[in-house]
Amino acid sequence: MSNKHIFDYLDYYVDVLNPPQYAVMLTGPWGIGKSYEIKQYAKTLAARGKKVSYVSLYGIKSTEDISGLM
Repeated sequence: MSNKHIFDYLDYYVDVLNPPQYAVMLTGPWGIGKSYEIKQYAKTLAARGKKVSYVSLYGIKSTEDISGLM
């Protein structure tokens, strides 16, 4: 199975002229390689001169938990 459609969307998201006011979330069962694929994609962005931040919400159970991270 290919993840090309995900990376195509992420390319659009990163390159859009007016930055969107939302984030992109990938979901799926544990162990399918979500983190691995995103980290590989982040390397391609860095190679293109883009600034990259990686945030994992693993273990977060509520939006209140997220605000505690900032």
